[in-house]
Amino acid sequence: MAGLKFSRGRSHFHVAIPIFLAFIVIAAFFGFEQLQGTDKGDQGTDRNDRSGDEPGLETSPPGKVMVLNANLREAHPLWLDDIKGKEGVLDLEYSGELTNFADHLRDHLPYAPDVLLLQEVIGPSVEQTALELRETLNRPYRVVLGGHNSNLIGPKGDDLKHKRNTAIIINESTMEVAGEPGFMTLQMQEGDEPPHEPRIAQEQAYGLLRDRRTDLDLAVMSIHWSTTYHFASRELASERRAQWAREVRAFMLDRYSEAPMSVMAGEFNAPRCLGGTESLRCDESAPWKTVTSEPSAYQDAVYVVHRESPGDFFEQATNRSGAQRRIDFIFARPNIYAASRSVGYNTRQYTPGFISDHKYDYALIGG
Repeated sequence: MAGLKFSRGRSHFHVAIPIFLAFIVIAAFFGFEQLQGTDKGDQGTDRNDRSGDEPGLETSPPGKVMVLNANLREAHPLWLDDIKGKEGVLDLEYSGELTNFADHLRDHLPYAPDVLLLQEVIGPSVEQTALELRETLNRPYRVVLGGHNSNLIGPKGDDLKHKRNTAIIINESTMEVAGEPGFMTLQMQEGDEPPHEPRIAQEQAYGLLRDRRTDLDLAVMSIHWSTTYHFASRELASERRAQWAREVRAFMLDRYSEAPMSVMAGEFNAPRCLGGTESLRCDESAPWKTVTSEPSAYQDAVYVVHRESPGDFFEQATNRSGAQRRIDFIFARPNIYAASRSVGYNTRQYTPGFISDHKYDYALIGG
C-alpha cells in the first residue's frame, strides 16, 4: 500500500503510514506536546541572549510588540508540495517551505517576532512552523491556537464547506496568553455562491495576549476571507466582505475593549483601492474604510509607515506577481512604529527557494 513520508528541510526522518490514515498519523507523528515543550531558549536568562551556533535576531524593544502576518499555503494535505510536487510528494510530506520561511525571517527581520498570525495552516503545519522557528530563531515559540488535521471542519457537504486554517503562535520569552482563545466563524449567505458550488464558512482565530515585560494586553485576530471566485459575482463578494469587516471590528472592540493594543491581520482578499491597482490616492474599498474608521480606528500598518514616500510605497504595494495590489494586511491600534512586507524570495513553484505565493508582513506596534 502507498505510504506517506514526511521530511523536514534541515534534517530528514521518515514514517511509513497507510495513505488513508495520513491525516491522523501525521498529527500524532508531530507530537503536539513534545513540540510545545522543550526549546533552546531559557526564559530565566537575558532575553537578548542568542547563544548557539545559528545567527539570531534581537528581541523587540520594551513597550513594543513585533507582529508578523503570513499566509503559508500549508493547509492542503492532498495538494502536491510546492517544492517537490514534480516528484509526486504531497504538501504535508515535506516542509522545506517552512524551513525557508524561518530562515528568511532570521535573515530579514529587525527583531524576532513576538506574535505570528498565520493563514492556510492546519494542525501539523502550524506545529511544524513553531518547531522551525524555535530551531532557527532560538526562541520558545508555541502554538496558542491552530487547526486540526484537515482544512475542513465536519463532513464535506454539497452546500457548505466549513474551513479552519488560521492560527496564532507566540514567542513565550516575551508573550503569554491572557484570555481564552477561540474561533469566530464568518459564512457566506445563501445565494452568494455560484450555481452548483458550496458556500464557504471560514474561522478566524482570535485571542488575548500579554507582553510579559510590560503587562500590557494585546488582542489579536488572524483573518482569512473567501476569494472572489467563490462568489456568484464580484458585487456579492464586495458586499459580504464589507459586512465581515463590520463584524470583526465590532467583535474585537466589544470583546477586548480594555486591551490597550489590538491587531487584525491576514488575507482579507479585498484590496485597499477600488479597481484593484493600489496607489497612494484612490477610492478606497468598503472593508478597508470600515476597519480604519473612527472611533477607535485601526491603522493599515504598511500604508501608515510608507505613505510619505511614493517610491517606498510602490515597492510595498507590489505583490508576488508584480502587480500593485495588496490583499494581505496588518491593521493595528493605537501606535505603529515600523512595518514592511517581505521581499527577495522565490515564489515560482517547484523551486528550492519557494516559501509561499503570498508576501508576509510585519509591524512593530505599541500602546
